[in-house]
Amino acid sequence: MKWRYWVFATRIKPAQRSYDLWSRYADLALPISVIAPCFNEELSIADSARALLALEYPDHEVILVNDGSSDGTLSVLIEQFD
Repeated sequence: MKWRYWVFATRIKPAQRSYDLWSRYADLALPISVIAPCFNEELSIADSARALLALEYPDHEVILVNDGSSDGTLSVLIEQFD
């Protein structure tokens, strides 16, 4: 679990100009859909879904496809995101 915090703490922060770019041209960016398969991902699906939802993109949706998991993947998603 500690390695996750290290990854986020040491990642390269986006330059200020990239924030300026999105603030200027966000209305020109086409909306996107991110489709992610999740098969038996009970332990990591909540963190993965949060990371996808936190993408720095003006208009996006996240679609998680649970392809018949035999563990508690679906129950974790329902519990965490209702």
